[in-house]
Amino acid sequence: MRGLMLLPLLLATRLAAQVPAWFNRPVVLPTDITQVEIREGIDYKARPALHIGLDVYRPKTASPVPAVILVHGGPTASLPVEARTSGQLRSLGRILASHGLAAITFTHRLTNANAVDTAAADIRDATAYVVSHAQTLGVDPARLCVWAISAGGSLIGPTVREFADRIRCLVAYYTVLSPALLQDLVGAGERLPQSTPSLSELMSRDSLHLPPTLLIRAGKDDPRLNAGIDAFVTLAIQKGTELELHAYPSGQHAFDIFDDTETSRRLLLQTVGFLKTHLLGN
Repeated sequence: MRGLMLLPLLLATRLAAQVPAWFNRPVVLPTDITQVEIREGIDYKARPALHIGLDVYRPKTASPVPAVILVHGGPTASLPVEARTSGQLRSLGRILASHGLAAITFTHRLTNANAVDTAAADIRDATAYVVSHAQTLGVDPARLCVWAISAGGSLIGPTVREFADRIRCLVAYYTVLSPALLQDLVGAGERLPQSTPSLSELMSRDSLHLPPTLLIRAGKDDPRLNAGIDAFVTLAIQKGTELELHAYPSGQHAFDIFDDTETSRRLLLQTVGFLKTHLLGN
């Protein structure tokens, strides 16, 4: 009888350790990767008791190239592997490198809705690592972009503020744009205060001027998430931000891996074009 009682617990533990099927799905835009080089597993924290990985995808060229900092979503506590190894990030890294850009993928520690400050500090540290090791990594530290995905948008405020003189553009895909909204959407149990400011707070409170920004709003997403995007767009327009908004009415959250449609592929290509304009243009 005791063995039967333990079986569901053991089964649940085993299932929890498995990588979910969606995690390995690449984005729906194929690419030629023959001229792409990849460096994996760089320890960007460099702390004895903490090892978190960062990967660099870049074209096979000796010249330094602009870099796109790809910020994944979350929370990620249920994942048995580092978020930087997802099919989404790996495929985006290869796509960007095939178009002449470096892509920086890394894991941050947004394990739950109360880990916003920890994850935001990780994003700042990963960006600082790229800047301080630019020559070794083969990137141009004066031409950066931050591409935030889903919950990643709630974490990037401090990084955008600190590296404002280096960040040439922003990209946001179906993005949660404030820590408070993230806690509302995915929080469970006691809600602990977080000090990380949102982009909207920094624009309103600190007069931060955002670089050119591209947002994609998925129409089938959570209405609260989309309301947050709408409020951000209104404020950004008021503050004079150069803004490119794409509304994808039939798109779902993570459309770039789940919606294998011509619209999804076109939006991915338009994003690449936006990046090349602001990072490779004179």
